[in-house]
Amino acid sequence: MTDLPLYPSEDEIARAVLGPGRAKDWPGIAAHDERHGLPPVDPVHGGRPWPLVERFYRAIMGLDRPDAAGGPLARHRVRIVDTAEHREENPSAEKDAALRARRPQRRAFRARP
Repeated sequence: MTDLPLYPSEDEIARAVLGPGRAKDWPGIAAHDERHGLPPVDPVHGGRPWPLVERFYRAIMGLDRPDAAGGPLARHRVRIVDTAEHREENPSAEKDAALRARRPQRRAFRARP
């Protein structure tokens, strides 16, 4: 929202972030999100700086990344495993490939004589 002032009131931020129907939930959500990086209320100006609030929520949703698809799931990495030739004979090939990728490479241990 571009029509908000630089330091809007908590009520204005609540309506902008949550909408008018859930604005009453803002105090609890703001307290939670402050622990995770939401800018606190500036004591001099009496509000939170709106550009930083907007940046905080865009970062949480993954919208500030260049590869963002435009939603909250965009921040998660997606691993694509080619299992076309193994689909019929091994239905869990994708799961097995993911487990192999997570497993550390180990060399065979040989006891010294």
